[in-house]
Amino acid sequence: MRDLNFRAWHKGDSMIPAHMAYDKDDLGRFFQVYDGWDIMQYTGLKDKNGVLIYEGDVLLIADTYTDRILDDGTGPREPFNHLSAVSFDSLGGFGVDIKEHGDIFNCRFWSFLDIVRETGEAQFEVIGSIYENPELIIAGA
Repeated sequence: MRDLNFRAWHKGDSMIPAHMAYDKDDLGRFFQVYDGWDIMQYTGLKDKNGVLIYEGDVLLIADTYTDRILDDGTGPREPFNHLSAVSFDSLGGFGVDIKEHGDIFNCRFWSFLDIVRETGEAQFEVIGSIYENPELIIAGA
C-alpha cells in the first residue's frame, strides 16, 4: 500500500494536514470530507531544511546571474534566487515553472529530477505557500 500525504486549505482560513494510506474507498471519502477546500498532495520530497514539499508551496531556488558586459560574454556574477510555486505538470511530475533566466535555470517548467540533475543537489527551500503567502508569487513574477 502506498502512503499518500495531503493537506487542505480552507479559503481565507487555515491550512490543515490530512494523512492517510492509499485506498480507493478511503481516498473517495477523503475528497468528500474536504469538498470545497483546496487539496494539496505531498511531492515525496523535502527541502534543504527537511521541510515536506507540497503542491502550492513557494520555493526559493538558488541560482546565479552573470551580467554579460565583457567582450567574451562574461561579467560579474551575483547570487540570484527564483521564487516559484510547486505544481504538477501535465507530463506527470511535480516541479516548478521558472519565470526568469539565471545562469543555471532558464524560463520553463523544471521537474525536481531536472533540478537535481542540473545542480547535483536539491537547492530549494520552502518559504511559504500560494494560499498563505500569495505576495511571494507576485514578487517573484
